[in-house]
Amino acid sequence: MPKNTKNYCRYSKTQITTLKCNLLEHLKAKKTIQQFEKLHHISPNTIKKWRMDDVIFDQAIKDHNEKRSDEVSRVLHYVPLSDPTKKQKIIDDVCAALRRGAGFVGACLYANVTQHALVDLMKKEPDVMDKVNKAEGEFILHCTQHIIKKAETNWQAAAWLLERRYPQFWGETKNLNVRTVSNRAETAIVIDSGAEAGEDASIKISKMTDEELQNAIDELT
Repeated sequence: MPKNTKNYCRYSKTQITTLKCNLLEHLKAKKTIQQFEKLHHISPNTIKKWRMDDVIFDQAIKDHNEKRSDEVSRVLHYVPLSDPTKKQKIIDDVCAALRRGAGFVGACLYANVTQHALVDLMKKEPDVMDKVNKAEGEFILHCTQHIIKKAETNWQAAAWLLERRYPQFWGETKNLNVRTVSNRAETAIVIDSGAEAGEDASIKISKMTDEELQNAIDELT
């Protein structure tokens, strides 16, 4: 009989169940299966046999390995932030990307840092948050200044900025002509808002939820 089979058979069912539970607790303590094998004098083939015979036990180990892998990945991304020189370069790269309009996700990719790591750093160090916010503000200011400069010779640029900055005063308004059309199959609300010819501007009531219908009514009243 193979050696691993003898090793497997020398445990009772109760002992195997207890060892399985102990192994899972061992893994939760961030220790390895190899350490557990040495501690309890169990061969690797024995634990493999247990996993083959117990699908739930096998899945529990797989779930732990996936979680541990994710934790290790996050730790690796935190390593550069623990180095003052590397941390400063990452912050500089993030701010540079934001000034050029990359957005938060793009800036993190450019600086090779995870969003979680950067957000945690911003929470721990308010001055980093100030730098990030200022970089985003500089991009907005740059774009706004560019639009204002264009507005000196192009009134549409000024109108565009006013519409978006003060929509309550300069936003576009439309007069809606609402009528209902019914047939045996369904009822629809037809809205004539100056749509292009041939454009379907009907809202099918029969396909709307109660919430969507109420929202449509609120918009029209």
